[in-house]
Amino acid sequence: MTEITKTESKTPARPERTPPTVETFHDEENALTMRVSGDVWRIFDAAGGEEMGGALFEQIVQVGSQGRTFDDKAANYIVGFVDNMHPNDPAEALLLTQMAIIA
Repeated sequence: MTEITKTESKTPARPERTPPTVETFHDEENALTMRVSGDVWRIFDAAGGEEMGGALFEQIVQVGSQGRTFDDKAANYIVGFVDNMHPNDPAEALLLTQMAIIA
């Protein structure tokens, strides 16, 4: 009979990380505003920086829009998918976004 003993994992503990999220709302002047929070740097870095990462988030928000109504749940699904796939460059970030849209 084989005895199995539990050993401690040699994988280092992962630091706590807040996943990225996006929230849309209309401000006092009824202009659409997007708030991005959490650890967005994986996506921003892959997209080529803060400006391009912000533009990618804007495009993601547009995916679920119906006129002036936006679907934050759909947008956050896409953001989570892209983030969890760990893109390495802008092409991967864009392809992963497209993959999440059609999934």
